Amino acid sequence: MIIPWLQISVMHFPGSCEGKNSLSGVRYSEEPAIFAWELMNEPWCSSSSAPALQAWIAEMAAYIKSLDKRHLVTVAQGFYGLNTTNKSEVNPGIWAASLGSDFIPNSAISNIDFASVHAYPDSWIPHVDLKAKTSYLSHWVDSHVSDGDIALWKPVLFTEVGSSRHVDEKGVF
Repeated sequence: MIIPWLQISVMHFPGSCEGKNSLSGVRYSEEPAIFAWELMNEPWCSSSSAPALQAWIAEMAAYIKSLDKRHLVTVAQGFYGLNTTNKSEVNPGIWAASLGSDFIPNSAISNIDFASVHAYPDSWIPHVDLKAKTSYLSHWVDSHVSDGDIALWKPVLFTEVGSSRHVDEKGVF
């Protein structure tokens, strides 16, 4: 069953998948320049909608795989949710667990080929010094790499890492 509020994106995907690269003329489903399909960037919702989000990720990953067997599929996020309480200290704050996504269960879906993680320490923990942010980011990376290796048995890619342009220590990251 397709969740109604996301049905519009599903209606457009076959066209995206079967469309052609305007420069090469190659169908996107066969385009070697495409590494992966990302289901949704940072799929956040209310924590009460987390089961619907999990079902949507599973359904859409299977659907995309049915249309395109050549490319990888992922979902981009990285916060640990309410069901992964043993990892709650890794989140930047208690607010992160209430966003509906949950890194391990979302990434563990069989048709998700690799885990995709984002990191924005300047935004997440803005009122600490650079040393604390660097320490936090190191713990964030270590936790997700370990989860990829032990819990998921999948590669983990850090696909977004951001730093504020207002950081005094330019060039540190």
